[in-house]
Amino acid sequence: MKFEVVRLSQFSGNKAGIYSVCLNDEQITLFECFLRENMTAFKSEIIDINKRIIAINTKTGAREVFKCISNQRITKAIYCPDFYRK
Repeated sequence: MKFEVVRLSQFSGNKAGIYSVCLNDEQITLFECFLRENMTAFKSEIIDINKRIIAINTKTGAREVFKCISNQRITKAIYCPDFYRK
């Protein structure tokens, strides 16, 4: 399988870079495909995802909050703690 990692310029900011993947010479990223497939049925959730990504990229940056061990693999999670603060 051939793929390319692509920076999502619409989410550009100075705190974090947001990337997606294009598979097999496709012109659309998997993230863009996800948005198109789910915008009608889950519009408010898609808007929320976009707002969170923009907040991570422009205000808070990506932050590691915990590591958990599952089946002897370490998994990391990131979050945006200041997203809902005013």
